[in-house]
Amino acid sequence: MVGQNKVGVDNSFHGLDEISETTTVYKVQKGILTDYLPSLKADVIKIDVDDSAPIIMDSVFEVIDNSGPMTIFMEYQPIFWKKYNPLPVLHGLEQRGFQFNILHHDGRVENTSPQELADYDGVQWLDLMLVR
Repeated sequence: MVGQNKVGVDNSFHGLDEISETTTVYKVQKGILTDYLPSLKADVIKIDVDDSAPIIMDSVFEVIDNSGPMTIFMEYQPIFWKKYNPLPVLHGLEQRGFQFNILHHDGRVENTSPQELADYDGVQWLDLMLVR
């Protein structure tokens, strides 16, 4: 029954060639979330924007500053963040009351700090959970 749903239709993926003829590309205007929702409040934020995270953090700080207790899940890619000097952003999160944790793939949760994150080297990415 691999690749078939309950009604027997094959729903397995056979590669990009299979979908390339039917794929439509849409251009989407970029925007900042807080421009559209200026008083947005959140309990949970998930940040997965690859190497653009340092660029969007001013907007994220606006949401954080409008909100109370919160959890942020994010990918931290040291190689990309080093291009921007990560400490100002990481310290900004720390000053807003966040505790930093690395979520390991084996289920462990390891407490860390902005300086330790800024010093990471040779790691492709870390999954972080920030809680306040």
